[in-house]
Amino acid sequence: MWIVDWGKVKGRAIEEMVLPAEPYEWHIDLTRFGTIKHCGFGLGFERMVLFATGIDHIRYARRTDL
Repeated sequence: MWIVDWGKVKGRAIEEMVLPAEPYEWHIDLTRFGTIKHCGFGLGFERMVLFATGIDHIRYARRTDL
């Protein structure tokens, strides 16, 4: 298991890109103090097209009349 202080990593990246740190402080604080337990959901665009068109494979999407 890797333990990385993402606040330091992001802070260093902001310094290297010569960006003002103030607009990004809220994001750095989120990673520094952790987040709440959560689960995510993702739906790829290709899968949504498959569902909407009813085709078997995404490679056939261009041949489908919508």
